[in-house]
Amino acid sequence: MVVNRKWPWSCLVAYVIFLGAVGLWVSAVDAPVSGTLSRLLVWGEGHGFGFVRYAHVEAAANLLLFVPLGFLIVLVARPRSWPWAALAGFLVSLSIELAQLGLSARTTQLRDVVFNTAGALVGALAASAWVHQSRSAHQRATRPAKRSLILTGRHSVQGRSTE
Repeated sequence: MVVNRKWPWSCLVAYVIFLGAVGLWVSAVDAPVSGTLSRLLVWGEGHGFGFVRYAHVEAAANLLLFVPLGFLIVLVARPRSWPWAALAGFLVSLSIELAQLGLSARTTQLRDVVFNTAGALVGALAASAWVHQSRSAHQRATRPAKRSLILTGRHSVQGRSTE
């Protein structure tokens, strides 16, 4: 299967720019939705979801934010490059967290790096599985069909009858 790597490269560059914008935003990224999120968490507490806290939502958001990064890196590179995609996720996340040290409204947390890296790993493994599955399906579809033997009461060996 021939993989066109032009669109993944474009998406990867755009996504890294997006991550940089989100990571280096001057104020907290969740500030516009903090009131809604707080009300949702309070509602969940009263409806059997009291175990869900802000830290859980933040961790899930950090993980999900980096899934596309890992996915796109594997598409740009090779399916077996998932460890490099996870490392890239770690380095991008670490860079963002270090840059946030200079932003007074942002906080730097090791937990963010861990969940961002995990997200890149999940995305990379998903892309590796998807590419492998796609290639296997393509190979099955393009493989010549095996000749089936029609049994007519005789034993057949490579097209010759034996009696």
